[in-house]
Amino acid sequence: MIDDVCRSSRPRKRTAANRCDGNFSGQCMACNAERCMTSLEKLVSLVALGVVGFGAFRIRAVLADEEFRHPEAIHRIYADVNRQAFAGALPDVRTDWAVLKSPEASGITLFDGEGFIILLDPNDNPTREDALITMRHEACHVATHGKDSDPHGPAFQACKALVQKFGEVR
Repeated sequence: MIDDVCRSSRPRKRTAANRCDGNFSGQCMACNAERCMTSLEKLVSLVALGVVGFGAFRIRAVLADEEFRHPEAIHRIYADVNRQAFAGALPDVRTDWAVLKSPEASGITLFDGEGFIILLDPNDNPTREDALITMRHEACHVATHGKDSDPHGPAFQACKALVQKFGEVR
């Protein structure tokens, strides 16, 4: 008699003592498994599964973080904001990461005469959600470019109010 639970998922045959009838040298008489697992073996198996599961989760998180750091990832965020809040009406823009010198800026939108460039500061946008919040703000700059002398004037504030229906805006 070693333990109450066999490795087999099949219904177990019980001995008179209602215990799994296993031996360490061969087949378990009750469940035909190689042998029954001791409590310590079960504990070690569960811990190992937990460690492997957490490791796989961590690897997925690291890979997702690596993918998020590519400029294409923030361009996809811009495209999502454009589609969701502006029905795809905004022009395509170039996007990239840049450490911005201004302490209050988590992103900046530039117009170079040919098109818009949106730069997000990786220090202020460490997660996709942070980048999405900042991108909504920057998309309003694209939408209201040239409409007010103040880049955060009435046209921008109206745009911001519209975009806030879809989520937070910085």
